[in-house]
Amino acid sequence: MVVRGRGFVEGDELRLDSVTLEEVKVSAGGDQISATIPAKATKGKTLTVRRGGKAVASSGGFVFVPAPKLSAQKPAVAAPGETVTLSGKALDRVTTVTLGAATAKIEGQSASKLSFVVPEGATTGIVAVSSLGGQAALKKPLEVFYAPTLSGVAPTAVFEGEEVVASGEHLVGSGRVR
Repeated sequence: MVVRGRGFVEGDELRLDSVTLEEVKVSAGGDQISATIPAKATKGKTLTVRRGGKAVASSGGFVFVPAPKLSAQKPAVAAPGETVTLSGKALDRVTTVTLGAATAKIEGQSASKLSFVVPEGATTGIVAVSSLGGQAALKKPLEVFYAPTLSGVAPTAVFEGEEVVASGEHLVGSGRVR
């Protein structure tokens, strides 16, 4: 977090409500102070600068956006156009969902649930979300499934024991099944 202003000095402390921020640094000119918000901070409305144990400045109306956390996805396998639901925390402020390299459209969201549509052309990959508060990703990839389609079979007539080759898309291997 970076706060701009003036008159900041080394030794100043930043607090978000009652949680003291970590790794506080003051710029050389004293016009900005930066700090890391610890994981234990889950909300906050007032940012306070303290010096020598006393509050010297504060700002109400501060909006703290916690980093999203993901705990599950359902289903584990989906085709393009299907909806996937994520469970977790702080999902109501998520602005972007990615599946591998593809960006997915958010269909609905609340603090604990987010649903998105698997984009056309997506491949199996990790689902990740981003918000102003940070990013989160699931460890297990979402398997993207494409239904196989047949474009041909050769030869069209065979005797028992002879080989038949089927061609098409989304078949095992190179698009041909023997």
